Amino acid sequence: MKRKIHAGLGFMLMLSMILLVSCVKEPIRFLNPRVDDGVGGLPVPQDFNWAMTQNVPIRVSGLKTLVPIRNTMVISDENGNLILKRQNQMGENYDILVSVPITTKRLVITFGSISKSFDITGDTIDFDYLIPIPEAADTETAE
Repeated sequence: MKRKIHAGLGFMLMLSMILLVSCVKEPIRFLNPRVDDGVGGLPVPQDFNWAMTQNVPIRVSGLKTLVPIRNTMVISDENGNLILKRQNQMGENYDILVSVPITTKRLVITFGSISKSFDITGDTIDFDYLIPIPEAADTETAE
């Protein structure tokens, strides 16, 4: 019985020695070594815009009402991502400057049931509370 235990211990000792000797860390050798010099070697035009955001000025033209109307104004992008949310009165005039990702091309401004969409062109966005009335169909009758 002792021989089996000694043989088992010997086998385990030999197996562990083989595993320890075979786990030698070697450096990784590349066939074509490259030197990383950062972005210094990339050609970049002088007029390249490195900005990740753009500032969009918004001018809100208030609409005077007999009774003060207070509601939440929500400004979001074309995908519905929230940019700004604030309480204001409908009769107030004010300017807002929002910062949006450079990839944003359109803003949606909502105040209660009024919702308007604006393209970002670099100019000031003019928002008012007036709802455009669709033109009535011709009501002329032929005689």
